[in-house]
Amino acid sequence: MTELAAKTSHEPTSIAEAEEIQEAPLQEPHESHGHSVAAWTGVLIMLVGFTVGTLGIWFDQNIVTWVGVVAIVVGAIAWPALARLGFGPKAH
Repeated sequence: MTELAAKTSHEPTSIAEAEEIQEAPLQEPHESHGHSVAAWTGVLIMLVGFTVGTLGIWFDQNIVTWVGVVAIVVGAIAWPALARLGFGPKAH
């Protein structure tokens, strides 16, 4: 194997390098994707609002429908507000 091929290859070139590769944990950089108290709270409020709004439409009750719409808006506001208060995703 040429020196250039050894440097660009993903195969270990020595026993020490092979052991280092085996001991290295398999971690990939990733984002939180909403795994936080703020995200769960916001989504839960919006889910309840959607359910209440759907029931309001189903039973033809305008007040109940608008309560659901307001709950969805409250959830959409609560999510970033809670994130700013420190309940958002934690930096790794």
